[in-house]
Amino acid sequence: MNLYYNVCNQYYSDPISPQTIPQSAFNHTMNLLPISEVFQLYEELECYTKNPNFMLEAVRHFRVEDLGGLGQWMFSGHDLMSTIRKVNYGMGCIQSGAFWVAAPAGSIIKWTYNNQYDAEHLDVHDSIRVAVLMLKILKKYLGVDFAPMRVLLSGERADENLYRDYFGCDVTWNHHQTEIWFHSNLRLANLAENQDTKQTFSLNFEDLDRCLDMPDPSDDTKLVYEAINYSCHFGLPTLERVSKLFGLSTQTFQRRFHKYGHNFTEMCGFVLSNKAVKMLSQSMPVDEVAHKLGYSHLDSFTHMFKKHRGMTPKQYLKSLE
Repeated sequence: MNLYYNVCNQYYSDPISPQTIPQSAFNHTMNLLPISEVFQLYEELECYTKNPNFMLEAVRHFRVEDLGGLGQWMFSGHDLMSTIRKVNYGMGCIQSGAFWVAAPAGSIIKWTYNNQYDAEHLDVHDSIRVAVLMLKILKKYLGVDFAPMRVLLSGERADENLYRDYFGCDVTWNHHQTEIWFHSNLRLANLAENQDTKQTFSLNFEDLDRCLDMPDPSDDTKLVYEAINYSCHFGLPTLERVSKLFGLSTQTFQRRFHKYGHNFTEMCGFVLSNKAVKMLSQSMPVDEVAHKLGYSHLDSFTHMFKKHRGMTPKQYLKSLE
């Protein structure tokens, strides 16, 4: 969401809300967003700004210090490579289906990012975003004047000089993944300022759940669960909306359910009852919970909840007393 507002602040005097992703999806920084929706947001931003280079302008002012506690943990290593290792596996808690790897090739370290989602012409925005983050991490250890040996990006942009000037080296386009190359003798560089490697990093239980709850890209059931969960931001989930998130027809999507012996209605009830339990546990009134989940009739919500929880919402509230 910070990316969206950074772009809007550069181009608009009055704040605007994204059309692709509901505002409520951004109420918590750890809410999961379908990658297909994120790429549509990139397309929305390119259309709004009429600037194919909006991503570079939006993220070039980003500071790695703004990553908060996660950033502090990433930079708690002793040298550059220990930080890169933390970034590589730490990003797995933030984005599913993306792979970060740093591997030696002779005297060169190739730091790579591969996102398996094929967004065609929109891949370039994601590639630029990641390459800028990589460069900022490298510069934190190697100094503001550091320039990589080579940068390889997915997709292409017409203004190649803009990117050559920013990265300080030749940029290769239309590559199958994002890569930054640097000399292997830099791998043991230390931070200019001392870092306390024994700092305490705390999370509340809810944030810990969200960090550990990233679905594996091969876990179809979990992916569908999270897609339905996201669809709740639009109201009651529908088969058409959820299947569209996967780029599938409703018929093909339904066949996935049959493969595992359940159907869309059952999965929706499972998701909605779990969300209802969480809200009821926070002492939210039953009618408000029903409204937030998209139910126009309280009886329909009560029927769904009792089917999946074995008791009515009011009975559940009483059990908490």
